[in-house]
Amino acid sequence: MKAARAPAPVAPPAGRREEILAVAARLFADDGFDKATMRRIGKEAGIQPASLYYHFETKEDLLDEIVRRFLSGLPARYAALAARGGDPAKLLHDLVAFGFRASLENPAVMAIIIHERKLFAAEPRFAYVGKTLREVERIWLSALERGVAEGAFRRGLSLPLVLRMILDLAGSAVEWHRPGKGRYTVDEIVDAQIDFIFAGIRAG
Repeated sequence: MKAARAPAPVAPPAGRREEILAVAARLFADDGFDKATMRRIGKEAGIQPASLYYHFETKEDLLDEIVRRFLSGLPARYAALAARGGDPAKLLHDLVAFGFRASLENPAVMAIIIHERKLFAAEPRFAYVGKTLREVERIWLSALERGVAEGAFRRGLSLPLVLRMILDLAGSAVEWHRPGKGRYTVDEIVDAQIDFIFAGIRAG
């Protein structure tokens, strides 16, 4: 008589994985990657340690999926905007609006990217983070250069410094804005940031 075959393991529901990622992103953003433990992530997600490791073998795996999801496709989205051509001021407006809105609507991931720069630079598995951000910055810088060349933006600007300040402006809003809370909507913040930027760089 043949022995009964053991039932195949049942994969846990996808929704549980998303809950874990959301909890981990919040803890990594609030407490830092080093301080956020797998035990605490599991506890706040309402899941036992053994079940947590069924989804993610290491804390680095969690971080990788959180960041990779956000960054994946970003250069292509920016490149598609740049490929439209047209007025350089309109292009920069669209790049800034898309980038700032993406940042403000994903504050936990953006906070992680900002605060864990040393970790990403030191670990080979996270080399894609710096590579992706550099690709995006090249697109933005090209838009600024084109705007100066075509007379839309002031000459004499240090464009790498201008770009650094634009990116820092987006990062600073992530620190204090919380979606669904506070006095200002995402649209209000993005519009104010764009007005501020263009007041400083527009020609004439």
